[in-house]
Amino acid sequence: MKHIFTFFIASFGIFAGYLLSNSSKMPLKVPAAPMEEAGELRSEWQKSRLADPLTGEIPEGAFFAERAFAKHLPKADETRGGLGVWESRGPWNIGGRTRALAIDVTNENRMFAGGVSGGLWKTEDGGTTWARVTPLNFHPGVASITQDTRPGKTNNWYYHSGEAYGTSASGGGAFYLGDGAFKSHDGGNTWTPIFTTSAGTPNSFSTYFQTGWRIISYPHPDTSLNVLFMACVSNIYKSTNGGGSWTVTKGGGTTATSYFTEVATTTTGVLYATLSSDGPSRGIWRSDNAATWANIKPANFPVTYERIVIGINPNNENEIYFLGQTPNSGLFNHYITSDDWNSLWKYTYVSGDGTGAGGVWQDLSLNLPGTGTQFDKFASQGGYDLVVKVQPGTNNVFVGGTNIWRSTDGFATPNNTTHIGGYKPATDLPYFELYPEHHPDQHDILFLPSNANVMLSASDGGVRKTVDCNAANVAWESKNNGYLTSQLYTVIIDKNAVWDNFLGAGLQDNANFVVNSTSPTDPWKMTINGDGAFGAVAHNQSAYYFSIQQGKIAKCSLDANNNVTGYMRIDPIGGKDYQFINQFVLDPNNDDLMYVAGGRKVWRNDALTSIPIANQWDTISTGWAAFPDTLTTAGEIVTAIAVSDAPANRLYYGTNKGKLFRIINANTGSPSAFPLTLTGAGQGFINCIHIDPTNANNIIVVFSNYNMYSLFYSEDQGATWKKGAGNLETSLAGTGEGPSLRWASVLTLPSGIKKYFMGTSIGLFSADSLVGHTATNPGTVWVQEAPSTIGEAVVDMVECRNADGFVAIATHGNGMFTTNYLQNVGIQAPVNVSNAISVYPNPAKDIAHFGINNLKRSTWHLDILDLQGRNVKKEDFLDNTQKTLLVSIEDLPSGVYVYKLKGDNMQASGKLVVGGN
Repeated sequence: MKHIFTFFIASFGIFAGYLLSNSSKMPLKVPAAPMEEAGELRSEWQKSRLADPLTGEIPEGAFFAERAFAKHLPKADETRGGLGVWESRGPWNIGGRTRALAIDVTNENRMFAGGVSGGLWKTEDGGTTWARVTPLNFHPGVASITQDTRPGKTNNWYYHSGEAYGTSASGGGAFYLGDGAFKSHDGGNTWTPIFTTSAGTPNSFSTYFQTGWRIISYPHPDTSLNVLFMACVSNIYKSTNGGGSWTVTKGGGTTATSYFTEVATTTTGVLYATLSSDGPSRGIWRSDNAATWANIKPANFPVTYERIVIGINPNNENEIYFLGQTPNSGLFNHYITSDDWNSLWKYTYVSGDGTGAGGVWQDLSLNLPGTGTQFDKFASQGGYDLVVKVQPGTNNVFVGGTNIWRSTDGFATPNNTTHIGGYKPATDLPYFELYPEHHPDQHDILFLPSNANVMLSASDGGVRKTVDCNAANVAWESKNNGYLTSQLYTVIIDKNAVWDNFLGAGLQDNANFVVNSTSPTDPWKMTINGDGAFGAVAHNQSAYYFSIQQGKIAKCSLDANNNVTGYMRIDPIGGKDYQFINQFVLDPNNDDLMYVAGGRKVWRNDALTSIPIANQWDTISTGWAAFPDTLTTAGEIVTAIAVSDAPANRLYYGTNKGKLFRIINANTGSPSAFPLTLTGAGQGFINCIHIDPTNANNIIVVFSNYNMYSLFYSEDQGATWKKGAGNLETSLAGTGEGPSLRWASVLTLPSGIKKYFMGTSIGLFSADSLVGHTATNPGTVWVQEAPSTIGEAVVDMVECRNADGFVAIATHGNGMFTTNYLQNVGIQAPVNVSNAISVYPNPAKDIAHFGINNLKRSTWHLDILDLQGRNVKKEDFLDNTQKTLLVSIEDLPSGVYVYKLKGDNMQASGKLVVGGN
């Protein structure tokens, strides 16, 4: 059955993007970058960093194995004082990829939505607010949800886990297998596993229930029966007792056959099913008794067909639409870098079992949108995004692929479609835009029962709503507030600004977003579109750097409201072979310096501050130089990179073949790289290098692969190494059921106490010290942080700010979480008193006066920095009776500077101009 998992990582070109609410639109058009061959490149990157180095494959069932392993690890006491109380920080207004969406037939304000790696969520107010209803220890993937709509049965709900196509979590979070189906008998408030579907062997793909496409509740007239159908890989299953037992009603039984399956029912219980052409049960099937099936596929239907979805006309349930991916047949669209073929067929039941003359077929494929740019034409990206729905009370048919289109005659005629969602009509590369307030990649469409003009859509950007889906220009609104299912790759903080509120993140499919607030419910704003990746903040926030897939980096300026006021793409001309999510680092001591992992090379830019923000989008040469190539193994690339704080200019980089290098004085010339020997390490993927900011002799290296030892640390700049994964590994060899380790970060408090953090595929862990793992002692004791807040969400990145004890983490499915270790022990953020400080004269020539007359007595420390973030003057004022601080500036060149003034629990900052008359 290995071929099934080969298919999991097949190409599924998923495009990225997000458009903000009216309250947070950007004043500047920032170019978006397409995800060229995104599915294939993302899958290659994910597989490379997770695969067992010996086999080249991700271990089957690793999700189950590591979850079972996690149950035996120690948990932190979340009520403990001063040791970190974690808070969800959003992004509040950004939803993650959503395939499951349902409206309660008894209350249309009650809806359920499921993130593919973020759990199941419920709203009681039509999407204004959301609350998670599945426990953190449940499988976080939700692929399909259904309600028993029969009178007296409406409290019965079911959902299926395990997204079968396109899941980033299948690589990023190792959720290649679901955990079967789940049920609720109290209206969706609490859920329990259906154990007959969750009996998969932890380390192998042993049951087709572990992944699938659709679960439906069947409207059987006998209310003593609770009939379910579930379309899984290979088989369509039937249960008559609410999941207590199952039989194969259509498919290959125990032999893997059709990868794509689908099932739907009319309100009277007529069933339709599709099974892709790669199996002996291939076809389009109809059953009017939920027992026997007739293959109604017409003779002229495409020979090869993959995923086919079903849309039953609620106005006439004898009319069924079938929309599918049909290679080499139907409507053709060369979409970005690959060929996309799709077909739309309409079936009308006439008589009998529906075969032959008992049904009429119409091929409507060429009436799908086929003109305009590649973004205007219908595309489903290999069947990744497909939906077809008929609006109640009208002849309007809506189809979804990358976009949503509306036809007022059921696609009976060509050129009779309206583009109403996804990408903006007529947009194209390189500056593609999105449909206002909507998002590409459609997975479901629902109509409000009381008013069918009200439409809800589920996409890679969460949940959207329009009050008039028939309008000439459909207006959408986001329903994502509090639907915390976004999938973060990275977290971005300002490491230089103490008690600063800036947060940023790189989101899968949803760009780079930022916020500047302490409130977890404030909306985040988009900066650079694409698959969000790594970022950095220059001193004094004089510039922001954001990257997207395949190493594209932008230098940006933001205004006080986090709107992008200027951008400039700055990655180097000649750069190539970047990872899908590619690392770069900004030097902590010098805002002119940046280092980029560039395939087989490391690139350095030593002129960042001189690069103008000119609103251009192309590679540049300014300041860039490539270090000599040190990699000799075929296929080897740089995967992780880090630069030191103290002492400065030590650069470390690692590769996907387990090699590690050190460069001294990396800031100048063409320095040589010294290879370091990681004793006991395999040839795996180095995902993270952490250098202790207080002592660059201390280094942590993290391998993210399964089945190899994952954490090594050195206290002598790499001369010798110890194994530090401790109880996160099952053995010194690293094989077994331990998780994938992703990211290490060390928090050093002002007292000198250190706290070690480790992001993993089963949550966030911390330790008070690193202790070498030996044959007789596992060494480091890692404790799971926030088991009831973060739980076992995949944590891809951790960032710490030593000066104020701030820690932020990126989860792949539930957004960002933060804590503040100093604040939690009673040390509060200093009060901002900038408005109470008077600076005069300004501009100043010889002496600058800082008036503090109205503030409480305090000792003061003053820093004056140039616009490159370099500290050019420091002054301490110990006499706490002064009302004005006098500072000599005659030695400073004319220009604009930033001052930072700190007192007893007070701080102020502002602009100082030197060079007045």
